[in-house]
Amino acid sequence: NKGKRDKKPFMVYSCHDVTILSLLYGLGTDFVASDDEIQELGLGLSNEKSWRFWPEYASTLLIELVRVSAQDIEDEYVVKVMLNGETIRTITALKQGNEFMNLSDFNVVTTELNEAAPQEL
Repeated sequence: NKGKRDKKPFMVYSCHDVTILSLLYGLGTDFVASDDEIQELGLGLSNEKSWRFWPEYASTLLIELVRVSAQDIEDEYVVKVMLNGETIRTITALKQGNEFMNLSDFNVVTTELNEAAPQEL
């Protein structure tokens, strides 16, 4: 199938720490969420240190597409976000009681980020 050969299953990019931080904010990870978002979840999470977070030197941010087989999950795929080998939770997934973000929710987030990004300068 020609379509399957055209897909690129693995991409590597190199960037600065501030770019990783921006991606974490854009994805809505729980440890960079606002206090209001944390309280809204009602999970008793404390976000006292979020404003002090900065990615470590040589950090790795991994965004992985995972196929799931559970029947109670709306999407066939979920998106798993990892920073330096640790699974990162997103506010979107936590609001739905999920460990990972549904692919459809990830698509909404990335579409919103693309629309908010400045067009070619």
